[in-house]
Amino acid sequence: MAQPADFDFFRSILEDLHLAVYLVNREGKIVFWNDGAERITGYLRQDVIGRIDNDNLLGETDGDGRLRQPRSR
Repeated sequence: MAQPADFDFFRSILEDLHLAVYLVNREGKIVFWNDGAERITGYLRQDVIGRIDNDNLLGETDGDGRLRQPRSR
């Protein structure tokens, strides 16, 4: 099992990437949003963390390029 220091280390790596990185839990709730995600999308982390992406905020697509359907709560 990872120790809290390990989590902080990996979080710092994700924060420093010039790529957009966001993580969701199994329920679809956004639990991490890095600086790159803010830059690329224009959405601030305080506005999206904790939010369930029911309105397809990011326009996510499936493997065939179709917009994914919103998650049910």
